[in-house]
Parts: sequence; C-alpha cells; structure tokens
Amino acid sequence: MSVSAIRKLIKDALQKEQETEHLKAHLASLKNGLHPLLGLDQGKANDKLLEFSTRYINYVPQFIEVVEEGAQRTGTGALVTPYVTIAKEYFLTPVPAISGHEGLIGLFDEAYLCHRLLEEVNDIFWSNGGFPLLPLDTSQANVIAHAIVGEPFANELDSLVAEAVSGLSLGFQKMGKDGFGSSLKERAQHWESGDQQWPCLAGEMGLDFKLRQRYLKAI
Repeated sequence: MSVSAIRKLIKDALQKEQETEHLKAHLASLKNGLHPLLGLDQGKANDKLLEFSTRYINYVPQFIEVVEEGAQRTGTGALVTPYVTIAKEYFLTPVPAISGHEGLIGLFDEAYLCHRLLEEVNDIFWSNGGFPLLPLDTSQANVIAHAIVGEPFANELDSLVAEAVSGLSLGFQKMGKDGFGSSLKERAQHWESGDQQWPCLAGEMGLDFKLRQRYLKAI
C-alpha cells in the first residue's frame, strides 16, 4: 500500500475543508471547549486547535514511513511491518466504525487510529528494544486527539487498537533482545544512559498540555 496515496487523501481533504470548514465548525462546537485545558487564549483557541488537527493528520504518513524504515533497520520488520500495513489500511480502507465520516473530520478519526496504533507499537518496541521507533512522543497529542474525537467513539477506536496489537508483545518476547543488531543495542544504551531526548509532539505543535483524565469526562 502506498503512503503517497495517503498523502493524496490528506491533500484532497485539506482542500475540501477550505470549502466546507466542517472540521473547524466541529472544533468550535466542542462542549466547554478545550482551550482552558490547553492554556490557549480563547480568541485564538479555534485556530490553534485547527492547526493542531491538520498537523496531527499530516504527521501520519511521515510516522508510518519512519516506523517502517526503523523496523527494517532493526531486523524487526517481520513483526512490525504487519502493523504498519494495518495503519495504512485505517486510511485507505477505513474500518466500519469510521465509514460515513467524510472530509478532514473523517481523516482525523483515521489519523487518531493510526497514531494510537503506532504509539502502542512504539511502546512495545521500546520496552523490548530499549529505544523508540517514533521520532516524537505522541502520547499527549493523542490524549488531545481523543478529546477532539469524543467519547464514547474514541474509546471504541482505542479498543480496536488494543485488539490489533494484542499479540505483538509475545512476538518480541519470542525474538528476544538478541534479535536486535549490535548498532541498535548501542543506541539502546544511549537511551538508557539518558544521552538522547524524545521531544513531545504536542509541545512541538505549541500546545501547553494541561489535560487531566478527570477533565476529559466534562468535554
């Protein structure tokens, strides 16, 4: 499956959003608003959330490529690549739960699925390999995206991700750390010694993360 096809879907949806502003309207209609929890100025909150949402979607093909390339370099392609394929399918062949959601709103749901899947794959890889596949920490951005998607739908998507990765940990355990190349073991040692940093995606997008789980229930 082609990542370029995903990029084209995103490009077309962005052009459609300029005409319809459906995602912009959705963000503006969020109950109670997200801006108090994110430290956003109320006058600029909607624009900032729209910027976050579009960048969040645009990161998907880049992260898919990074994870795919990283899996090949580490010799874990046989384990990781099937999950990369699933991430692509989320965009190119949406699951029934998302079907009917069109434009940038639909792609945001699909982006959330992809990012959550890649986050879980990354966490499992890191716990076994000693360093992350993803270039940025997406956990906080995914919590913000969860709030934008809204409950209980976001929880349904989380359940799909949990089911998809249910066997990955066992696969890594069977492979063992000896399955990682020596250069990657050296990189893992750098991580363990604190010599490398892992920037936060939400921070890179300029969002002051203040969300707490007990607040999300009120959104």
